[in-house]
Amino acid sequence: MSVYDELERLNPIKGKVDKETVRKVLDDAVSEYMKTKSVKEAIVVAYLENAQTVKANRDVFDLIAKVLEDLAKKIGFEDAVSVIVEAL
Repeated sequence: MSVYDELERLNPIKGKVDKETVRKVLDDAVSEYMKTKSVKEAIVVAYLENAQTVKANRDVFDLIAKVLEDLAKKIGFEDAVSVIVEAL
């Protein structure tokens, strides 16, 4: 899938969660990624640190995690986070 196709997967969740909330959770993921260099570990830790928010919007954050994992392989983790936040 292209980057555009990956971002298209986010269309159903646009407007379902506050962009700043997503930015905060994903900023935590970037911080963790800088320590571990593991995409999955960064997502898990960030989601645990923001458990209430993630739990309240489980479907949204599940989809964001899947897209983030796929995009990170193509354009890098930090760029993927930026693109996802802007796409929402």
